[in-house]
Amino acid sequence: MRATALNAADASRPGIEMETEIGRLQGKWCGAEAITAGELVDVELDVGRPRYFSEFVVSPSPEAASGVIRGVIATVFEDDVIVLQIGSSAVQVEVEGGLPDDGLVGLTVGLAADDLEFHPSGV
Repeated sequence: MRATALNAADASRPGIEMETEIGRLQGKWCGAEAITAGELVDVELDVGRPRYFSEFVVSPSPEAASGVIRGVIATVFEDDVIVLQIGSSAVQVEVEGGLPDDGLVGLTVGLAADDLEFHPSGV
């Protein structure tokens, strides 16, 4: 996913706000090198902790609340990992406590992005 840094960040100050194709997101910069405000980078998104399925909001409004990311469930693995398609990024999310049996692939869901991580992809 292409993103523009709205502030500088590095290992000692990893908090970052990014403008992306899906809107403004906040999280932790996980690059080995510092990033400067205004820099355009390719990043991979990651969520820092497992979620319970009850934390997902099914069919959230297009104007999702601040701090909520919207995506489509693209894949469900047997080990309770789902792949969310968020814009042009595929994000794996580990789900604790099990998943419903059927009908998840293709659902649009919202998820609180309180632990988003930005990893430079070098693409």
